[in-house]
Amino acid sequence: MSILRDGKLHLYGTVGAYLWDFEFFTSAEVIDALAEHGPGDVDVLVSSGGGDSAEGITISNAFKLHDGRVTVKVIGEAFSAASILAMGADEVVILATAEMMVHEPATMIAGTALDMESAIQRLKGRTTSMAKAYSQKTGRTEAQVRADMAAETWMTADEAVSLGYADRVEPG
Repeated sequence: MSILRDGKLHLYGTVGAYLWDFEFFTSAEVIDALAEHGPGDVDVLVSSGGGDSAEGITISNAFKLHDGRVTVKVIGEAFSAASILAMGADEVVILATAEMMVHEPATMIAGTALDMESAIQRLKGRTTSMAKAYSQKTGRTEAQVRADMAAETWMTADEAVSLGYADRVEPG
C-alpha cells in the first residue's frame, strides 16, 4: 500500500524495514511519495514507535528539502526515530492524546574490540547529529537536548510543546 493517500503521507509502524516487522516505512518510500506529491504543502500523519535512526534523519532531511510546507501531525506516538523525522517539518502538531519520546541512539554489534570501538565512535556521531536536529527544532541548546536524550524523555502532547519538540496541540 502506498504511503501517499488523499494527498497526505501516512507513516505508521517501524521507521525502516526489519525482517520481523509487518508494518513499516522507509526513507526511500517517503522520498518517492514526496516526489509523487510534487511541490506544494503536504500533511504527514505519524504514529510510530521508532526504528532506524539513519532512516529517521534521512526522512527529516527530505522534509527540509521538500518544495512546500511540511506539517507533521503526530496522531498516536512519535518515539525514537519517529521523533527525529518530525524535526524536519515546518510545523509539528501533536494531538492531545498522542505522545513523543527522545533518547540516544543504540546499536547491536558483534566482533572484535576494534569493532566495538568503531561502533562507539559511530554512535557518538549519530548522537551529535540527532542533538543538532532536536536543538534546531526546539531552540534549546545541544546540551539541553542531549540531557533529554540521555534521560530517555517521554512526553505528553503538552510536554512536547513546552519543550519545543512540537509546535502546538490539537484536540485528539
